[in-house]
Amino acid sequence: MDLQLSCPRDRARARWLLAYNRFTREPLKSKDLWLHVASFAPPTPPLLQRVRMFSVDSPVMSVCFSPNGKYVAYGSWSPHFCVLDVQSCQVVHTFLGHTREVMSVCFSPDGEHIVSGSHDRSIRVWSMRTGQLVHEFEDSGGVESVCLSPDGEHIAAGSNDDDGGLIRVWSMQSGHVVHEFRLGIGYGQAVRSICFSPNGEYIVSGSNDRSVRLWSPWTGQMVRELDGHSNEVLCVCFSSDGRYIASGSVDQSIRVWSTQSGQLVHELRGHGVVWSVGFSPDGEHLVSGSNGHSVGCEVWSMRTGKMVHQNHSNCVFSVCFSPDGRHIASGSLRQGVCVFGVWEDTFP
Repeated sequence: MDLQLSCPRDRARARWLLAYNRFTREPLKSKDLWLHVASFAPPTPPLLQRVRMFSVDSPVMSVCFSPNGKYVAYGSWSPHFCVLDVQSCQVVHTFLGHTREVMSVCFSPDGEHIVSGSHDRSIRVWSMRTGQLVHEFEDSGGVESVCLSPDGEHIAAGSNDDDGGLIRVWSMQSGHVVHEFRLGIGYGQAVRSICFSPNGEYIVSGSNDRSVRLWSPWTGQMVRELDGHSNEVLCVCFSSDGRYIASGSVDQSIRVWSTQSGQLVHELRGHGVVWSVGFSPDGEHLVSGSNGHSVGCEVWSMRTGKMVHQNHSNCVFSVCFSPDGRHIASGSLRQGVCVFGVWEDTFP
């Protein structure tokens, strides 16, 4: 029950009583007024409404909407991955060929192909029409993240081999490596996430050394390093206009940076370890997947920096907005793939 105190004397007494009982958290009585510490907690953001759910027998590590919003692809700790029809929640394709966990999936901009990256040290390109394998690229380490360039001509892959973190850019046509970025030696340099900018001029990476790095995929040079996280960076993404970069970390924070200046714009807290982040198509909101405080999926306002929606779930490893911004897909530890409805009139 909400507590409203209009009398200044009652408000002052309430503050004193709450301070006196801050360790016991027991119900308090002042004359005819009953108080409880929980009554003064900030209002809980409204829950996202789940509209679809698909059970998966292993933890889901990656989800991605197709460009037309009709399908969701997911990769998991299983060596195969699937594409679901959002409306029917039925499997459209099951892709077989990887021999280890599929850690990352990504649709091509035209929706004709889907790319998968696996711990079996391979990147594979598949036809959405036939479900057949089109290309296969061998990497030197387990692949953590894949991303297609906006023109669909190149694939960026973040992996980790015996020498540390590595980013490679592959040509879809020739199958050759265009550029290779070596982050350093050892586990501390491991690449966890990569993303192309919307104009194709940059690649952003997050790694175990706590840094967020901006690269030129065509020169192979590092453009900028964004420091601020105090633990491993697990996820990175660009806003749809390319002006901002979001990063999530084991330090339980999300940081939003200016791409042009490298300055910190927002620091968002209120969750556990942040496994995944994604901007809404209009750039007004950010969705995150985490595993803390019994909240697995959160939506944040980029205007205010406040959480505006949440979902009580278990650990969420991957999140993604639909192209029209009306739905969010999530992949989690135990609840498989979920699709949540987002209504614009509920956002501030």
